[in-house]
Amino acid sequence: MPTLALFDGISILMYLNDHPPPHFHVRKAEQMASFEIETGRLMAGKLDRGTERKVQAWRALNISSLRAAWTFCQSRTTTR
Repeated sequence: MPTLALFDGISILMYLNDHPPPHFHVRKAEQMASFEIETGRLMAGKLDRGTERKVQAWRALNISSLRAAWTFCQSRTTTR
């Protein structure tokens, strides 16, 4: 699971070969959530309001990198 960014105690992650739609995962302490790349829609989980605002601002600034990371992660397989 590649870590794409770390800031203010927030980790932005993406899983290899994850399910559609294209999305990324967020962790901060005990909080976890996932967001669609294109729309920023919260798919699962919950973050406090301040953290969600920071994540949404980061997403808007890094959307092309998120798209590229999704494509890369979908082309990789995990070995168990």
